[in-house]
Amino acid sequence: MKHADREGFVPGKLWSLWDMLQLKVGRLIELLERLNVEKGWFERTEHEMISAGAGVGPGTATVLYEKSFVKTLLEAVAEIEQIARENSLVSTYQASERTRQFLSQVPVDDPKVEGVRMTAENCGTVFAHLSEIVSRIRDDCRARIYLQMSPDHRALYEPVGPLFGEDVEQKFPIALDDIAEAGKCLAVGQGTATVFHLMRVVEAGLRALAADLSIDYAPSWESYKKKLEKLLDSANHANLTHGQKAKRPFYQDALGDVVAIKTAWRNPTMHIVKSYDVGQAAVIWAATESFMRHIAANLDAPEIAVISTGQAQP
Repeated sequence: MKHADREGFVPGKLWSLWDMLQLKVGRLIELLERLNVEKGWFERTEHEMISAGAGVGPGTATVLYEKSFVKTLLEAVAEIEQIARENSLVSTYQASERTRQFLSQVPVDDPKVEGVRMTAENCGTVFAHLSEIVSRIRDDCRARIYLQMSPDHRALYEPVGPLFGEDVEQKFPIALDDIAEAGKCLAVGQGTATVFHLMRVVEAGLRALAADLSIDYAPSWESYKKKLEKLLDSANHANLTHGQKAKRPFYQDALGDVVAIKTAWRNPTMHIVKSYDVGQAAVIWAATESFMRHIAANLDAPEIAVISTGQAQP
């Protein structure tokens, strides 16, 4: 699902796993606590004014609130509305939108306005609005399942830098989406999905090997294997260029990696023979990272358009 879809909130829309995990739970709790405090102020003010005989009709006594107080409250409600919209918290979104529209009637940005005067009835209305948001947050959150992520896994889910290093990122843009998706899958404990994406990453490295050896691209790993074996056969040594001869040890190591990857990882995964737990996927992640760093350090990637396979990268 593309981020462009988020421009408008559509009640009932289904979000992807990536979107659902972006709910800012910690921030939502902070805002919930703030609303609980603020609604308490309005509730007490309403009761105190009524007890003092202020009444609730037009022309009754008022209490002065600093406009900065109301502005801060409005900003908090607007932030809750945004979080709710981005995460399909339907009830919370609707309640916060109504409250924002109500509070927006107050000219908090007008420099001529020194404060906001409210009657007991006004305070009761604000209290009701804030209470509704608090209730809707609780209802929406009870309907969700939340996944806890350790700091180490967060580094895979939201990396601060290239997961496979700068060299791989610069030389293999075609693999960036799959590297990112593999990291997310590993972070949330999806071992087999991690390996699936890693196999696509490895193929980007194989394309570079094939281009470097003037081998036509073929979707079959077996084709790569056979052509590499033929070109690296001792009988073919005289046909190699000086540069290819100098890199022959590298090619031999790369061929060994291709055979190992194809046999141990790709075939079982693609043919639904084997599943991978997180520990196994982590081992394959390390091996794939090493392979791609090795390829990037020795070869240039061929000219291939970037293929988006998942969440768009910034």
